[in-house]
Amino acid sequence: MQRRRTYLTAAVAAVLVFGGPALAHPPVSVETYRWIRPPEGVAAGQRAAGRTAEVTPDLLAAGASSVWTPDAQAVLTIRAVEVSSPAIVTITPIDPASLPPLESLISNGNAYRVQVTADSWQPEATELLLATPWPAATVFRLGPDGWVDLEVTPGLDGRIAAPAQGGRVFVAATTSTDGHDSWWASFSHDPLRPWLAGVGMAIAGAAALRRGQRRRARQPAAQAA
Repeated sequence: MQRRRTYLTAAVAAVLVFGGPALAHPPVSVETYRWIRPPEGVAAGQRAAGRTAEVTPDLLAAGASSVWTPDAQAVLTIRAVEVSSPAIVTITPIDPASLPPLESLISNGNAYRVQVTADSWQPEATELLLATPWPAATVFRLGPDGWVDLEVTPGLDGRIAAPAQGGRVFVAATTSTDGHDSWWASFSHDPLRPWLAGVGMAIAGAAALRRGQRRRARQPAAQAA
C-alpha cells in the first residue's frame, strides 16, 4: 500500500509540474488571440486592450512586480531596488502593419508599446512576456535605427519572453504562419501535450522508482547468500 501511495504521489507531482503551466497560461490560437487588426482570413473577435497601472514601492519591495494587459497577452515584469516613488506602466497594443516591416520574418500577433515612467529612479531590468497566435521564433524591439533582434526565452505554454529595458515598441516574429517553426514549438503551443508529457514522465518516474526498490530489496538477499 505504501508503495502504491509513493507511485501515486510521484505521478501527481509530475503531472502538476509539466501540465501546470499549460493550465495557468493556456496557449492562445489564431482564433482566440485578441487582435488589433486580424490578418486576412481570420475572423475578428474581441479586440486587444492595453493597460496603464501604477507600480508602488510596496509592490516592488520584494524586488519585482508585474503589469499585464486585460487579456494577459502581454505581461511586463519590473525588477528594481531602493524605489522611492511610484512608477506608471503603460502597455499599448499596436497594429504591426503600421510599423516598419520586419526583414525575412513575419509579425506574430500585435506589436506592443511599453512605457515605464518614474520620477527619481529607473528599473534595473524589465522583461516582456508575449502570447503569440503562432509559435514565435524571436522578439524584436524597434529602435532609432530600426528593428533589433532580442535574446529570447521560449515558454512551455507557448509564450515567449524578451528583455524590455528602456521600453519602446516590441513585436514577436515567426518564420511562417502556415505551420510550426519546430517540433518543440508545435509541442509547447498545444495545451494538451504538456499534460500528456506529465503523464509520460509520471509513468517513467514511477517505473524507475519501482526498479530501484526492487534492486535494493535484492541486495540484502544476495549478501545473506
